[in-house]
Amino acid sequence: MSSSSIPEPILDAADSAEAEIEVDSMVPEAPTPIQLPSNPMVFLQAAQFTLLLVAALYLTRAIVLPIVLAVLLKLLLQSGMPRLEKMHVPRVIAPWP
Repeated sequence: MSSSSIPEPILDAADSAEAEIEVDSMVPEAPTPIQLPSNPMVFLQAAQFTLLLVAALYLTRAIVLPIVLAVLLKLLLQSGMPRLEKMHVPRVIAPWP
């Protein structure tokens, strides 16, 4: 018997299984390594897709560039809109300085 006066709890099989589950859930799992594809054709297809995407963007730059700039300008000016609306500036002319 131990020298302390506190009795030790008696664990049955169900309690010990729960204790093992709690301990197992606290231990972090090791990250699984990323598996690269074994077929080299996947890399070739990815390179072809990237090249075609760049070529398509280059050929459609007259259409895509104004749209991208409009979206960026809208996001930039959107932060000041509530302040201008509080000053009773109409939404139509608020973005124009």
